[in-house]
Amino acid sequence: MLEQFKLFRGLSESDREIVERVMVVEERRPGHVFLREGERGTAGQAALYVVIEGDIQVVSAAPPGGYGVDRLIGPGQIFGLVSLLDDAPRSATCTAATPVKVGKLTRAVMNSLLKTHAKVHVRFQRMVCSQLAQDLRALDERLRKAVTGESALDDIL
Repeated sequence: MLEQFKLFRGLSESDREIVERVMVVEERRPGHVFLREGERGTAGQAALYVVIEGDIQVVSAAPPGGYGVDRLIGPGQIFGLVSLLDDAPRSATCTAATPVKVGKLTRAVMNSLLKTHAKVHVRFQRMVCSQLAQDLRALDERLRKAVTGESALDDIL
């Protein structure tokens, strides 16, 4: 199942199978809220989600004088990553926009997996760096367009 996603292609077939064995697959209807902005991703609730099928709406409210986020993510993309790293409040609300199938890896499962499988650990570190870099580039582009007036405010939200 995971071999179709770029994120997991760096893993061997046996390592992907290990991840698939510990991943809980959930199917949800449109409107299901996976994460809610402002709630804490405590150890018991923290999880990384991989979109297998469908679309997830990611929305972050605009702070006073600032800009929010409103985008769709689809198959092969992840959400919930930051909650695996700390217990800070969630930065966005993630809701099923269509019928979805996601793979869920809780913090406890990830910690156990990373302790026992070095290749998975290295790949996860690269995934974290890649995702954060991608998010930073997207934010930089939105800010550049906002400052230079290249896009309407609706394009940023």
